[in-house]
Amino acid sequence: MKSPGVQCYLIGAGPGDPGLLTIRAREVLSFVDVVIYDSLVNEAILDHCRKDCERIFAGKRAGFHHLSQDEIHQTMIQHLQAGRTIARLKGGDPFVFARGGEEMEAVDEAGFGFEVIPGITSGSAVPAYAGIPLTHREWASHVTFVTAHERKDAEKSRIEWKRLAQLGGTLVVFMGAKSVKFWTQNLIGAGLDPETPAAFIQWGTRTYQRCVFGTVQTLESSVRGAGLSSPAIAVIGQTASLRDRLKWFEIKPLFGKRVVVTRSKEQNTSLRIMLRELGAEVLEIPTISIHPIDLPADIDRRIAATQWLAFSSSNGVEYFLDAYCCDHDIRTLAHLKIAAVGSSTAATLRRYHLQVDYVPSEYRSAAMGQQWPDEDRDHHVMYVCGSSAEADFQQAMESSGYVFQRMEVYRTHEGIDASSPAADTYRNQGADWLTFCSSSAARAFHAAFSAEIADTQKMAAIGPVTQEQMHKLGWSCTVMPEVSKLDLMVDKIVEHETSGSLRP
Repeated sequence: MKSPGVQCYLIGAGPGDPGLLTIRAREVLSFVDVVIYDSLVNEAILDHCRKDCERIFAGKRAGFHHLSQDEIHQTMIQHLQAGRTIARLKGGDPFVFARGGEEMEAVDEAGFGFEVIPGITSGSAVPAYAGIPLTHREWASHVTFVTAHERKDAEKSRIEWKRLAQLGGTLVVFMGAKSVKFWTQNLIGAGLDPETPAAFIQWGTRTYQRCVFGTVQTLESSVRGAGLSSPAIAVIGQTASLRDRLKWFEIKPLFGKRVVVTRSKEQNTSLRIMLRELGAEVLEIPTISIHPIDLPADIDRRIAATQWLAFSSSNGVEYFLDAYCCDHDIRTLAHLKIAAVGSSTAATLRRYHLQVDYVPSEYRSAAMGQQWPDEDRDHHVMYVCGSSAEADFQQAMESSGYVFQRMEVYRTHEGIDASSPAADTYRNQGADWLTFCSSSAARAFHAAFSAEIADTQKMAAIGPVTQEQMHKLGWSCTVMPEVSKLDLMVDKIVEHETSGSLRP
């Protein structure tokens, strides 16, 4: 629900990792009409917006303004006057060196209500992701935030270098990439020990984070030598020396890797979480959408006449049981045996507290028919599947004389939102890995991006059916697990990245 009297929400998007977005921020993004966002906002966060939400890129960065500050104010006011609810989305915390106060002053002067939703500031998050605590009982009992980027029209600097040099504790410098030499020399000139440990972190909390460590005396040459630039945070103080012991983010096995997840939006959560836990940047580019199909009117008669329910996928399990249990007692299925095409489908059935009687040794529909238990050769089988399910299971069963009926409970639509932020990122920057968990996902991705896919692109397939489709499209499959499970596919990606193993 919208807060009474609030038309504008000033939201902190956090430092870059989309997992650091607050729950309140995600909630508000789900209902606003317009979002005006800055260049430091991870565009994956925009996936929380409504599909029809208007997205306006403000793009303010040092040296380049897509919109000037005055134009940002005007844009906000224009949309508010048109009766729209807006979100002003800014990197980090909007009230920490982000001009959020000025923007809400403009909103207030125009007579509109607003709410401020704080974000995790890069001043604390970026050092944490670099393994640098800001406080320590032995070395630092206080922290000072300072910006090295002041107003160009200011007559003199407001930064009191002498006081900063004498404060002790930990000093965090924002927006100092272009002026490292200036502020390090000022600190040394004001009395700071030139051997004080110092770190400089670019793109903190993102999977392409980079960090150099040295002293205040050597920091400028280290930054220049590594080619680091903005956005960046610098940390000065004894706690910076703990980085080698406490760094945790950059040692993850998939750190620095961009991985595309092509599953439907309804299915991608578990794979996304696994990959992010391993340090990967995940681009979610759903290639299919799934829609339920109503159960047939004579479902009771069909259930009574069959002895087996065979499920083609986890989707089939969920759509069938969710619909069936709305009007039926699940105990009416007690006379049935249950088959699942693979271990993931079987696991979904167990979540509904249903035991599985048969899973083929090879997780594909053709194998399910070929390996069907001999003792049940005269039974009726109902195949619960999606509209695009292959006919090989049905053909194998009917050729063996079974009474077979196919019941489609969901429809799959292939297609990609080519204008999504994730699609733009892939189109412009590419990815280290593409992952495919179905033939339809491979086909849809090929239709949308065939021109962008290099011959050397690394790809992972969930199983042999998907791999076969990829080969038909002219692609090479880099890795495929022996058993068609998401966690095993991710394990194969990690193994390839960490051991440099050759393609199978």
